[in-house]
Amino acid sequence: MNIDTLLPKDKAILVAAEAIRQREAAKETRRVYAEQSKLRGKCFRYRNSYGPSDQGWWLYMRVDSVEKDGGFRGLSFQTDSSGTITIMPDKWHMSLLDGYSEITVAQFNKAFGAMQQKAKKSFTK
Repeated sequence: MNIDTLLPKDKAILVAAEAIRQREAAKETRRVYAEQSKLRGKCFRYRNSYGPSDQGWWLYMRVDSVEKDGGFRGLSFQTDSSGTITIMPDKWHMSLLDGYSEITVAQFNKAFGAMQQKAKKSFTK
């Protein structure tokens, strides 16, 4: 459908509908931003795995900032079941997945320190 071929009344309806859609989208973005802003400074962990036959490991995340779209950035790290360490210092997330559980900053820092020690040991072998 080409807007130029519509009657003026139909064009006005489409323009009004688009204005309503944009207002509602902006309202939702503000709501999500307000909700996600509550996560700033908080830490979480998530039980990650390669599938049902894998024993799994903890993926840790700290929310450092919230963006205008409601997404957030933070430090994430994990040591997978094969011992591979992954550190993502500025990882973007749209939201927390089901299964993330909040932990204290002290617990996050302790896990980060343990991962650092494991990395140091692998370099000194």
